[in-house]
Amino acid sequence: MALHKKVFTSILLINICGCALAQTGFGVSPTKLFFKQPGGQTETQTITISNNTSGNFVLVCSFNDWRRDTTGQKKFAAPGEVFANGISKYLKVVPDQLALGAGETKTIDVTLQLPPGDDSVTTAAMLYLVQRNTNTLEQVDKNKVQTNFKYSLKVNVQVYNEPPQLQNKNIELLDAYLTSVMVYPPQDSTKKGKPADTIKVKQYVLNAVIKNTGDLVTEGQVRFELSNTKTMYEWKAKPVDFNSMPNDRFVLPQVLPAGIPKGIYTLDTIVDFGSDQALKVAETEIEIL
Repeated sequence: MALHKKVFTSILLINICGCALAQTGFGVSPTKLFFKQPGGQTETQTITISNNTSGNFVLVCSFNDWRRDTTGQKKFAAPGEVFANGISKYLKVVPDQLALGAGETKTIDVTLQLPPGDDSVTTAAMLYLVQRNTNTLEQVDKNKVQTNFKYSLKVNVQVYNEPPQLQNKNIELLDAYLTSVMVYPPQDSTKKGKPADTIKVKQYVLNAVIKNTGDLVTEGQVRFELSNTKTMYEWKAKPVDFNSMPNDRFVLPQVLPAGIPKGIYTLDTIVDFGSDQALKVAETEIEIL
């Protein structure tokens, strides 16, 4: 009896933002460009792109405006839309497309031509590097079903302009508080084949509200620390990273593990945005029931 081989094809766009090297594609350095340009002047910076595969790439370059929403996630401008803090219309890249052979490295030049008087605030754009041609990954399983994945890589390079007269850097910690949500518990990996729990449990979440009240792009971390003065129990969370533009305001959450004992705790929320800046600290009393 003849075997029939079924072939399924899927097209996938792999988006790599803020990574210097795509393991399955091309390397980009740097992944952030910082211009310090006053209005009425032109400046050019260079990006190096390397093809780390055995195939050939054709990359197409373009710009778009972006900003962060209240959760800190990036929001990109729709076609034809312009953001108030955007500078994509003042940027150009040469060449705007390039071919890279296996193991080859090339450079592109990014130029910012800022009009006179357009330098009162920090502005931003995103440079897209998109693979125009697709590569194919093939996988055949034990049932002789072949799956072809067509993938196209995309790298985002953040572009900023911080005019030289802007010097103020500041993050304010506006609030820190505890919330809870009802969720289904994660399925026990040792109980394969058994139905998942259908009873929701309470999950606690620590939240920090921060705002960039300065004039500059500011990165940092928020740390949450719990201490129970009666039992001497302490818990420290892994730091939560953030990146912010001036006037950005968002909430940074941190889920508490289920095993934290019940009780009244002192919550210390610490914002660290550089060794040259004073820490911002808030102390709050919370109760885990």
